[in-house]
Amino acid sequence: MTDLLITGGTIITMDPNRRVIDDGVVAIENDRIVGVAPKSDYQADSPPAETIDATGMVVMPGLIDGHGHAGHGLIKTLGTGPSGGWYPACEAIYAEGSDEQFWHAEAMLTLLERLKFGTTTGVTFFGGGDSVMRVDDPVYGAQRCQAIEKIGIREFLAVGPRKGPFPSKFAQWDGNTKKDIEVSFVQQMDTCQTLIDQWHGKADGRINMSLAYPVHTPKQNALSAAESAEMKEQARAVRDMSKRHSLLFTQ
Repeated sequence: MTDLLITGGTIITMDPNRRVIDDGVVAIENDRIVGVAPKSDYQADSPPAETIDATGMVVMPGLIDGHGHAGHGLIKTLGTGPSGGWYPACEAIYAEGSDEQFWHAEAMLTLLERLKFGTTTGVTFFGGGDSVMRVDDPVYGAQRCQAIEKIGIREFLAVGPRKGPFPSKFAQWDGNTKKDIEVSFVQQMDTCQTLIDQWHGKADGRINMSLAYPVHTPKQNALSAAESAEMKEQARAVRDMSKRHSLLFTQ
């Protein structure tokens, strides 16, 4: 028996023939689309458990947000001022001014916003820019993954080490008590590994961990020969981890 029947809407199929069906029907069974057709052509063996009348509406596949940043949902209004202050704000808040509740609340907000806009899949960097990843402890990434489970969206969550030099500075909070810590490249990679082990493929395959490595350009980052060699070794370590687990490697 069909669990859900969406009727009467204009269906943008996005199939190979790019069909647009006026007054169409979408049949869903066990959370899977099992039929798409004009309403006049649709025949059912039995009445559906639920029917949604989409007359006057568009029915289409979910959109994909190909680039997002965890954390931005709660500080995006800071971006309305001079752009030069945006990155320092991200670094101060994400690395030293945020706790577990921040990351969970931000995830719930932005994932619900995505659904409201018709977006059902996203690629998200767990932090700001290409180098303010919150990877001192896996508890922060776990907060986002728990939100993904609750909201029902599909996400590729990219984690990876921050831009050197190492160790990187972070702060952890216990109530109003701040604890400053320094985290090595190896420790940050261990955090990534833990998140992969705990969350990749969970929520019926909707959570997909990914790996990222910061961008280095000669104009922005003048490196000595030793620093350049170390950076290349670290980049290879991230890439090798992605290959071992067959993960998306992105930037």
